[in-house]
Amino acid sequence: MKKRLFTVVYLFPLFFILSVSAQTPAISTDKPVEIRERANGNVVTSIPPHTVLTLMQVADGWAQVRWSVSGDNQQEQVGWLEAELIEITGSSSLSSSIKRNFIAKSQDCAWHRPGRGKVCVDTRDAILDCRKAATAEFWQRCEVKVSYDIFSELREAMDVEVGVECDIEIEYKLEDSFNWKKQENNQQDTHQVMANNRSEITLTSLFQFSEYEQVTNVKIENLDCEISTR
Repeated sequence: MKKRLFTVVYLFPLFFILSVSAQTPAISTDKPVEIRERANGNVVTSIPPHTVLTLMQVADGWAQVRWSVSGDNQQEQVGWLEAELIEITGSSSLSSSIKRNFIAKSQDCAWHRPGRGKVCVDTRDAILDCRKAATAEFWQRCEVKVSYDIFSELREAMDVEVGVECDIEIEYKLEDSFNWKKQENNQQDTHQVMANNRSEITLTSLFQFSEYEQVTNVKIENLDCEISTR
């Protein structure tokens, strides 16, 4: 039976929501992106991953975009970036999508064997990615991609098989309803962990909705991952 050492959890929900514009909605990639004053010009600033953008034009592999800067006086900025660093999220020929980031700083540890060390899982964050056909009015499916690290602190040079179990809870709202409904997935995976080593893992969980539910909004409500030795 698993002997748990401790679990520490800090939850920070941080949402990036797509807005609709007369021009083409887009979103930046999952890494920080440098913004230039003109195509292939000098770098003037950078934007964080999954920043909501409005695509204004594309020329010679460069895209001119507009985005909002949070603050007391919300302002819009315009700049250029490499076109391959954005994803089109709304068009008559493409699917519409919504992406939200959920920060979940937590750690769970278990003994491998009494006195021989421990293995731990550090849960970092999760990305909610919901999509629907261009002609659809309501959300149909969402993927939650959970990012976590597995590491071991063992007193012997050995490989350990561990199991990671993540409980992912989302909330979704139906049209003409003020209340949120809940849906929960339990996702499990096994990993081989080397002694005193750290590995980065991504786990994907799928949520689907019936067209009769008429889902208009989705968010991650809770995320909890635990580790056990085999």
